[in-house]
Amino acid sequence: MSLDIHLKQTKLIKKKFTFADITNALHGYAYGISDVGFILSDFEGEFEDTYIIFYDPKKIGRGFSLQYISSERTINLNLNVPCTYHDIEDFYECTKRLCKMMGIQKFDHDGETLTLEDIPEKVNYTMNWVGNVLDSFVKDKKFGYTFGALYPLHVEENFIQSIIDLDEENKVIAFEEYLHEKQNQDLYYAKAKVYKIDNDKLVGFFTLSEGVDSIFPDEPALPIMSDDLDINDWYIGIVSFAGEPHLEGHILFNTLKEVLDLSNLPRFDESHFIITLDRKQIEQLRPYFVEI
Repeated sequence: MSLDIHLKQTKLIKKKFTFADITNALHGYAYGISDVGFILSDFEGEFEDTYIIFYDPKKIGRGFSLQYISSERTINLNLNVPCTYHDIEDFYECTKRLCKMMGIQKFDHDGETLTLEDIPEKVNYTMNWVGNVLDSFVKDKKFGYTFGALYPLHVEENFIQSIIDLDEENKVIAFEEYLHEKQNQDLYYAKAKVYKIDNDKLVGFFTLSEGVDSIFPDEPALPIMSDDLDINDWYIGIVSFAGEPHLEGHILFNTLKEVLDLSNLPRFDESHFIITLDRKQIEQLRPYFVEI
């Protein structure tokens, strides 16, 4: 479920916009590009036809995507729902700024032609609609993974239960606080990578680095919406920063869980915890390192 806005230059204005034009218009917003695991990374390279995520770093929610197609003189904006009130305000505020940059007064909103004067009413309508959608998601247990601006989040059951009896407005406010709290942390999201070894054997890898606060899964899995691959084994590469950064060794995923006591580590979401490997733990793991 999403909202789509299409901004099109008039035929009289043929300026080709640069990425600097867009970021100047959207000053105050951070941006990046989602990788195959829906984890935001720094954006580099050609921006035309690329989906770039913009978000407010002061209130991190789901953000919205922007795509510029110069051949069609069009900027496409997309906001996934359910989202936060702040996401909605950002989405329409940036629409206004981009319209000003492009010198246009009208735009397409999900097949309907709107003007800049229609935006305040549309903001109110969208906020009410999103409250209804979120209420339905909570009561009908539709929540699983939500793609935040920075990370995919497996929404916790205890959070869902904590808001189930709230009215629609307070549900959205709580959801907004939840998304910001989760994403406003300096964390490394450990994501799976797959390699082929011995000609046809597929193995999965995660990385944990000494002293780095890392989001780590309870069970190994491929990124959401990836192809269903038959993974033979899952490994964790242990990286140390003692001296020059280097790989200490590899350990099987399940072996790490057996050797280290992970029971009291803080949770990140329903299926991930936060771990920070120290030197003592690395030495505990060393006897179990394996050759690949």
